[in-house]
Amino acid sequence: MLVNNAGRSQRAWILDTPLQIDRELINLNVVGQVSLTKCVLPHMVSRRHGYILVNSSVLGKMRKLPFCQPAAHRRPTSHAESNAFLTSFFPLED
Repeated sequence: MLVNNAGRSQRAWILDTPLQIDRELINLNVVGQVSLTKCVLPHMVSRRHGYILVNSSVLGKMRKLPFCQPAAHRRPTSHAESNAFLTSFFPLED
């Protein structure tokens, strides 16, 4: 079982946040999750069994919270990636 729960958040005004901070957050929160999943997935496929849990928050859906933009992109992206993995491997289920 893989539990994708790690990540970093950032609270800042969008105009004051350097693009490098957004890149670091995406690299850790999105690319890190995809990388770890791709490491574990071959073992699950070979056993034809496994679970991947994705934990995130509703921050990406809450548009009226100030200072949350740098972290808000992670949540919808995490769920989209999870759905892509599910769609790719759905035929493996019996």
